[in-house]
Amino acid sequence: TEQIVAAIRYELGQGGWKAGDHNIGFQSCDDSTAQAAKWDSGKCSQNANAYAANDKVLGVVGTFNSGCAAIEIPVLNEAPNGGIPMISPANTWPCLTVNLPGGCDPSEPDKFYPSGTRNYVRVAPADDYQGAAVAEFAQSIGVKKVYVLNDKEAYGLGVATTFKKAAESLGIEIAGFDAWDPKASSYEALMKKVQGTGADGIFLGEITLPSEIAQPHGIAATGDGRIVVASLDGDVHILAADGSSA
Repeated sequence: TEQIVAAIRYELGQGGWKAGDHNIGFQSCDDSTAQAAKWDSGKCSQNANAYAANDKVLGVVGTFNSGCAAIEIPVLNEAPNGGIPMISPANTWPCLTVNLPGGCDPSEPDKFYPSGTRNYVRVAPADDYQGAAVAEFAQSIGVKKVYVLNDKEAYGLGVATTFKKAAESLGIEIAGFDAWDPKASSYEALMKKVQGTGADGIFLGEITLPSEIAQPHGIAATGDGRIVVASLDGDVHILAADGSSA
């Protein structure tokens, strides 16, 4: 996110901090809290209402997380004077803009645009494209059986679901589909469950990978650049999309 803020400041500076003849400014707002240690739904709602109530806000560049965007888009969509435009450099959850049969609620994406007019666009590839691309890559490196894990977040679950569907269509066997509890005291049982399936690949749909999964029961880098799962027999391919912390 620091790089995104720096890029925004750079681009606005290149334009002399003007939009046509009008002077413009920029304010960086945080949607995380120390308690959550990540984006917080209450903070996202608070931010969105503050933007909507400020008639000087011309537009919002964000949010970084899809779950936060789902909260903010409807509020900005019904802001006074026709709504506030929102453009995200990072959101990848498909349901914000399209309805994927079996992957989105029937009310999505329409429920995010109560005014009937869209005020949101993204410039990052959505998870349906990412999931398909990772599945094709998995096939190209010979993965035959993959266990799909996610962190229950909008991004993590979304990209895990699209990967699963794409992998199945390519003939890759899905050994299991599970979410982990971010507050769990141990993930040893989960990793042993994965091990018991004989999977030769693991897909991680996540933005924050618990250290207990990463080590010692999960991910370890090898000297030649490969990533293996230390607690499983033999080398296991680790697969992930753009937002992964792995």
